[in-house]
Amino acid sequence: MEAAGRRYEIDLAWPDRDKGLEIDGKAWHSIAPDVAADEARQADLEAAGWDIDRAPASVVLTDPDAFVAQVRAHLAAPARSMSR
Repeated sequence: MEAAGRRYEIDLAWPDRDKGLEIDGKAWHSIAPDVAADEARQADLEAAGWDIDRAPASVVLTDPDAFVAQVRAHLAAPARSMSR
């Protein structure tokens, strides 16, 4: 996916719905420069019309039912009104 002149990969993406979900592992998403990069990346994707949700990897690994519920809720939520 391209946004703000950059190419991004989204962990889980539903392009037909302009929705995505990023899984944040502690090792890659916990120090200040990484958090800032994540925030900028998310802002770029949202400005391009994507609705991005985030999930901690710990939930994905330890409580898959909660993760599946989060995915379902994200997909069921109304589409954002921004257009690409």
